[in-house]
Amino acid sequence: MLDKIRQNAQSWGIKFILGLIVVVFIFWGVGSFRSNRASILAMVNDKPILIQDFLRAYERSVQAMRQQNPGLTNEALKNMRFKEQVLNQLINAELLSQKAKEWGLTISPAELRYEISQLPVFLNKNKQFDPSRYQAILKANNLTPAQFEEDYAHNLLMQKLQNYVALPATPSENEVRNVFMYAREQMTMNYIPFNWLDYKDKVKPDQKAIETFYSQHKNEFMVPAKIKIAYLELTARALADKENISDQEIKSYYQSHKEQFKQKEMVKARHILIKLPQNATKEQLEQAEKKIARIQRELKKGKKFEELAKKYSQGPTSVRGGDLGWFGRGQMVKPFEDAAFNLKPGQVSDPVRTRFGLHLIKVEDYKAPGIKPLSEVKTEIKKTIGQEKAADKIADLLDSVLELVVTGSDLKSAAEKLGLNVQETGFFMRKQGPSGLNLPPAAVDKLFALKKGEVTQNPIMVEDGYVLAQKLDEKPAKTRPLEQVKSKIIQILTKQKAMNLARQKAEKALTKILATRDKSLPEFKDKIKTSEPFGRRGFIPEVGFNPELVEDLFQSSPGAWLSKPYQVPDGYILAQAKEHILPGDEDFAREKKFWMASYSRVQKQQMIQAFITNLRNKAEIKILNPKVLEY
Repeated sequence: MLDKIRQNAQSWGIKFILGLIVVVFIFWGVGSFRSNRASILAMVNDKPILIQDFLRAYERSVQAMRQQNPGLTNEALKNMRFKEQVLNQLINAELLSQKAKEWGLTISPAELRYEISQLPVFLNKNKQFDPSRYQAILKANNLTPAQFEEDYAHNLLMQKLQNYVALPATPSENEVRNVFMYAREQMTMNYIPFNWLDYKDKVKPDQKAIETFYSQHKNEFMVPAKIKIAYLELTARALADKENISDQEIKSYYQSHKEQFKQKEMVKARHILIKLPQNATKEQLEQAEKKIARIQRELKKGKKFEELAKKYSQGPTSVRGGDLGWFGRGQMVKPFEDAAFNLKPGQVSDPVRTRFGLHLIKVEDYKAPGIKPLSEVKTEIKKTIGQEKAADKIADLLDSVLELVVTGSDLKSAAEKLGLNVQETGFFMRKQGPSGLNLPPAAVDKLFALKKGEVTQNPIMVEDGYVLAQKLDEKPAKTRPLEQVKSKIIQILTKQKAMNLARQKAEKALTKILATRDKSLPEFKDKIKTSEPFGRRGFIPEVGFNPELVEDLFQSSPGAWLSKPYQVPDGYILAQAKEHILPGDEDFAREKKFWMASYSRVQKQQMIQAFITNLRNKAEIKILNPKVLEY
């Protein structure tokens, strides 16, 4: 099923289909990936987990991680033992499936029909399940109802098992109240800052210190290795343009997928904003109205709206001449929307008051609601059909290219014989990867491991196909000369030494504070600051993030100075617990529903995890190919 989804990743229902699967995929593994041809990675109670299934699960999990953490490196994944985490998800999924079968848990045809009939994407404009829409969406993604329903039933079964296991999770109100009081407690502190900037002029790194730092930290001043590759992209997207698509095919697709091309009522507009507070005084309103009136007079004299927007508008779109682009109903504040949709193209509104201020609006174009005309979507349809046709040829093309490469052709020659185009990248670093190709770090590592002129023997799997690559050139890593990085080293050493001075001053001050019985601390009176209230998460307003400091403060009594200086981004501080602030009963009453539900979810997750741990302890799990888990 997921192979078909990859091959049709641009089809109009695909985001919905993926959404249904990913929810369960991320938590449980890969759902119902199946293959009888791949070799086995692990056995779980005599049931196999296939290497191909694992690789697909790993790729998708890495993609999901990188969407949340774009800078995630292969080294970080290695340190996280991420491959083992993915394998554990697959093992858990298999154990749960086995337990569901043992307990006789099933999804009946009636349950499955009901759940699918409630999915919004399959409902018509009357919010009723539409069988023809259901068939059309599945067909657009090359899925049969049997395939989709089998996978969706599997996901529902996993959800049912979760609910069954977590059924006893019923927290008491008193238990939740205690958690709420702990989590919502706040406090304030008094503190004395010792900023490193106050001491930076007292330190000056000498040449010897600079050279020593350079020799000890050469790895930090490396110019990373770079390579350049030629690559052949065998994906539906890359091959779509080579397909011959007739006008009749485009017309037929348009007729059978008209729902896909529905268009809401939209306008294209510009505006000029004169800011005004919501609670503006009469005088402020009059001043804004005078500015708007002056702009209106200039418009009547023939000045262009765009130029006046650049000159006078106080909104973020002023640099674009007030251009708001296309927008539909519900995207703008109501007074602005009403005015814009009541204008004809070319007309300018009277002043419109919103919570942002006074606006002049000019509508430049209008689109009526309905189905987009074929002429407007012809290119999009041609691309979609081309991708669907190309997807069917990827496997054969891959075999043909590999055969030519194995018999001695370089990548470019092999591609030309098959009428394909090879592209070349510029030089790129390992961390960046080749521009235009969204390759996982493991694939980039393989490219760097190639010898100059060598072609990848195994294709690199990407979202909707494969990539073959040849290393064209390489630049080895090298260390930047000292003169190029000297100024940076001076900055680093200056801050280090100034931070040390700040710490020493803080330690001396703390000794005096702890020794004196004078609670007024006259020597430090003008230096003491008081923080805003903060919680247990580690961040203190205007001070920074320091979980250790926060923890120590919450464990201290009001009035007590902590026994050491604490490092913060700007230097060091001495801290004194001032006040513990507990939430009141009315706070709990107001948020009780949320906290009861949240704590119940936590308990359910804990119960499910304990259940899985118990299954694993009793299971026979064998890893047959541990090398697959290596980086």
